[in-house]
Amino acid sequence: MRTPLSGLILAVCLLSGCLGVPSYYDIGVVHRTVTTRSPAAQLWFDRGLALTYGFNHEEAIRCFDRAIELDPYCAMAYWGKFYALGSELQRKGVALRTCGGSSATGLLRGGLWTF
Repeated sequence: MRTPLSGLILAVCLLSGCLGVPSYYDIGVVHRTVTTRSPAAQLWFDRGLALTYGFNHEEAIRCFDRAIELDPYCAMAYWGKFYALGSELQRKGVALRTCGGSSATGLLRGGLWTF
């Protein structure tokens, strides 16, 4: 039987890292509700968003990727990933490697991405 207390204990465990999530991700409280059926995907999206706000784009991309793994239908996880990739593209071209090189290069040459 689930009680309100069991939900609270689960939330504390998720946030504190007792369920195998490193305390490395204890980076503050950032929350933006997204459409997902997976509480874990929501958690990883929030972490990615917090890391993006902190300009740690490479780690944010990893968090968004984890959210996508947990819920492939979470559109905002894809948005977050490509939002973070935009900064990396300008910085060192990570998006070209991530998106498959030739197709991304074609988009750049075709003028679809402007800076």
